Amino acid sequence: MAEESVPAQSQADGSEHEETEAQVFEPSKEILALSQKGGLSMVLQTVVATMFAWLIVILPTVFILLFVYISWLRIPLAVYAGYCYLDPSIEDGVGRRTEWVRRLGVWKYVNAYFPVRLVVDQRLDPSLSYVFGVSPHGILCFSGQVVIGSQQSGLDESFEGITIHPIVLHHALKLPIFHEYGLALGSLSSSRESIRRCLAHGNGDSVAIVVGGAKESLHTNRGNRKLVLQNRKGFVREAIIAGAPLVPTFIFGENDIYAQLEHPLLRKVQLWL
Repeated sequence: MAEESVPAQSQADGSEHEETEAQVFEPSKEILALSQKGGLSMVLQTVVATMFAWLIVILPTVFILLFVYISWLRIPLAVYAGYCYLDPSIEDGVGRRTEWVRRLGVWKYVNAYFPVRLVVDQRLDPSLSYVFGVSPHGILCFSGQVVIGSQQSGLDESFEGITIHPIVLHHALKLPIFHEYGLALGSLSSSRESIRRCLAHGNGDSVAIVVGGAKESLHTNRGNRKLVLQNRKGFVREAIIAGAPLVPTFIFGENDIYAQLEHPLLRKVQLWL
């Protein structure tokens, strides 16, 4: 079971006991009931969750196949690819979060396959912006879609009034078709300008940065909790510049989704890439 745990921030002035008491947000009854079903329902959950996990590969591949095999679509697809590359929404600090995409019925199957239990150690002031430092990365950082991207996870209710934007690699958001999907979930570019523009808004506009990055994914394996934190101070710098509180966040279960093949030659290739 995935769990997002947000440790309490220290406060010099001291706060009332009830404000620092951990709050637990369990999956909805509908999600729990669906997660316990077998047969066709479990098959559907598995298929949908697998597709969502690989959308960053599937969607650009669909674009390439359309471009190669449907000749009359090549010019409009080339124009669309240029639009994806130049779209200012990637870095404007606002993005193009689309709520109807985040509440699509298909999300319930993803959340049933990965039921999310949120543990929030402290309520956050919705008038401020925050930098969520998220660990671990996992293979594909799937928790960003399940926890932050979907309205089914309960994150919106637990942080009412706060809009959390997942920070995604700049070039990943330029991939055709995935571009639309990433922006619909509220994603923003990992560039400094994009992060600073978002945090400058205040009023709950916040960013979620996976601190360990791609290097941390090399340590992903079931039962492994190794994090990459050394020399990863950029998110702290951005929080200081913006005057935004840091919210350490740990995703339990992210590293248990995939088992990674261990081989010296493969590891050399991974490090080279």
